[in-house]
Amino acid sequence: MIIKTLEEYNNVNSIDHGEKIVVFKIGTEWCEPCKTLQTTLEKFDDIVIYNMDMENEVFQSFYEENHILNIPYCICKYENVVFRFKGLLSEESLKDKFTFLRLT
Repeated sequence: MIIKTLEEYNNVNSIDHGEKIVVFKIGTEWCEPCKTLQTTLEKFDDIVIYNMDMENEVFQSFYEENHILNIPYCICKYENVVFRFKGLLSEESLKDKFTFLRLT
C-alpha cells in the first residue's frame, strides 16, 4: 500500500493492527536496494507494509525532522514499540528484529 500524504501516514500510524507489525518503507521506484528490501519484507506474513516515496515533497519536513537521509529506510512498529533501520537487512536479520520487537 502506498502512503501519499502526511495525513494518511498519521491515520495509518494510529490504527491498531493487532498482532501485525507495521512497516513504513521509505524509498523510490528507481532504487534497486528498495526493491530488494520490498521483496524480502513480502516474505513475512505477520507484517503490513506501507510504502512512502522519498521524492514526494509532501514528506520533506517529516523526513528532515526524523533525520531520514538515506534509502531504503524503514520505521517498524508493533503496538507502542518502534524501531528503525536503514539499508538492506537479510531475511534472517529481519526475522530476529521482528521477534525482538514483539518481545520488547
